[in-house]
Amino acid sequence: MKRVLQIVFFVVCLLCCSLSLKAQRPCTDTLVRVRDSICEGSQYVFNGRTLTRSGIYYDTLTRVGADCDSIVILRLAVLEYPYAEPGSKAHCVEPAGHNVIVYDDGRGMYFHWTSVPMDSSLLGQEHLSDIYVMPTEPTVYEVYVDYRETPQCPSRGRIKLNPVQPVLAQMYVYPDQLSYNQLEVEVEDFSIGNSGQQYDFWNGRKWYLNGVLQGSQKKHTSFAVKPWMEGDSVEVKMVAFSSTCVDSAIKVVPFRRVALYFPNVFTPGLEQNNTFRPIVDGLLQYELWIYDRRGTLVFHTTDSNHSWDGTSGGHPCPAATYVYKCRYRDIETPAGFQTLSGTITLLR
Repeated sequence: MKRVLQIVFFVVCLLCCSLSLKAQRPCTDTLVRVRDSICEGSQYVFNGRTLTRSGIYYDTLTRVGADCDSIVILRLAVLEYPYAEPGSKAHCVEPAGHNVIVYDDGRGMYFHWTSVPMDSSLLGQEHLSDIYVMPTEPTVYEVYVDYRETPQCPSRGRIKLNPVQPVLAQMYVYPDQLSYNQLEVEVEDFSIGNSGQQYDFWNGRKWYLNGVLQGSQKKHTSFAVKPWMEGDSVEVKMVAFSSTCVDSAIKVVPFRRVALYFPNVFTPGLEQNNTFRPIVDGLLQYELWIYDRRGTLVFHTTDSNHSWDGTSGGHPCPAATYVYKCRYRDIETPAGFQTLSGTITLLR
């Protein structure tokens, strides 16, 4: 009997100790924190659930043979595909080339450039977002962009660039000044870098007079002008361009408002053009002599409004060629006299 009581007491003590230990060491669930990302348009399977949006997700995993579970906290980021469309700007000053840029959102993107055909100016810039290249022939540049060097959400973009052709606009303009006797301006393009046709783009020029685009864009051409309708001068502008660059040249041609123009034929007795008188403007002093072919003076005047009617001493002069001589001072050269001579034909 005593032996049985000892055994019962031992069992009771064992049970009490076990319960006491459990009370002293309570079970605690295990937290598991996970960070992950997917590309937009992709799916993430989380313990049987399909996720497509960024967020924080929770799940409980039952541990077999344990009183406590594991709680999983997932922070999921859905990444947009990087923008990988290059833009370029041509630089026409030395060293002439293209500045090519891909947008970098500041997250330390990974870039990798290649070119076809191989462009040596790309060397050393393969992993930059902003590159400066100088192709010597039409070249395709392709860029690979991702969030890290190992593939995650890769994007690709490409751009085709032609060699940069700098242009230096130069032109010839004649005359240096316009007048009532010279109402046409002659122009010629002597620019460097805008001749011929390159890379399916026509190089050439555009002519402007006082800001108005002219119809002819030839290399050598002429334009009739009316400076008195625009002011005291005519601005000639040429814009020369290549497939990538443009330059311009401007010259202002002043208008000389002194006019002294003699017709070469007149017909006394008819209703029109029946007297001989020069067209004048801006003269301060004027004197005109007309001689026949023997050198005899047939007409003389100091009044620019006085016309010769084809008579001498009240008698009609015969149809013939006569010589005139004019002496004058004008508003642009008031200090000295100038002379002008020529021939006039009298027809009857």
